[in-house]
Amino acid sequence: MSRTLGLMLMQIYPLSRNRRFEFGLSIESQTNYYFWVTPLGNIIELADLQENRLLTGLYGAHVFDNVYYNYIQDPVNGVRYYLGVFRTIPLDVDLGILVADLRRYFAFSEDYLIATRLKVMHSFGKDRYYFTFDGITDLRGTEFAEYIGNKYFIFNTEFRFPFVKRLSLGFPLPIDISGIGGVLFFDAGLCTLKSYREIQLFEQFPKLKDLKADFGYGLRMWLGFAKLKVDFAYNTNLVNVFKPVKVNISLGFDY
Repeated sequence: MSRTLGLMLMQIYPLSRNRRFEFGLSIESQTNYYFWVTPLGNIIELADLQENRLLTGLYGAHVFDNVYYNYIQDPVNGVRYYLGVFRTIPLDVDLGILVADLRRYFAFSEDYLIATRLKVMHSFGKDRYYFTFDGITDLRGTEFAEYIGNKYFIFNTEFRFPFVKRLSLGFPLPIDISGIGGVLFFDAGLCTLKSYREIQLFEQFPKLKDLKADFGYGLRMWLGFAKLKVDFAYNTNLVNVFKPVKVNISLGFDY
């Protein structure tokens, strides 16, 4: 268990309506507590293992966003990207993180569009950070923390369309159903501790090795505060399709 107390100061410098620089300074005090659970279920704190660390870091980013959003704040058309770097001042923690996040939306109309996302992260330093796939918003065919590493890559593409615009049922109850969206998606990602020289994307082209992929379909329903999202994901190495189908149910928003 951890306790974190901190302060972050940020300065935003706009270059135009769509482009800006961000700069920040963060100071955090982290305390890590460790416990032992006995066979009888008692919890004993291991006070000798308690850790106290001070994290002080500098942050900078370049942000561009000219995306057009619809009435429920779904991105419809345009480009947005984020290029950021975080580096600690090595006192108790030696950590650096590089982030590149690019998103592009191609709208055929307000209801039909293709959304793409490319996100790359790299962590370095003695106390480097470890990334993982959550299995819901990124590589949808994986389980949470199935892959862990300091190098993270994800590519997503979706075709979004209205699945049910309006459906009226008369029996057994009069029910009107509307506003159900559909998606067809493909994901490819990599999360590893291997060095860049050791990474093998393909075993024998086009069969994937370290690079993982999935495809599938999903449904979306706006609940007034968030979207109910149901996805059916099939894992693939681009040669074979693997079972079982992974079903994800979540609340949130589309990237």
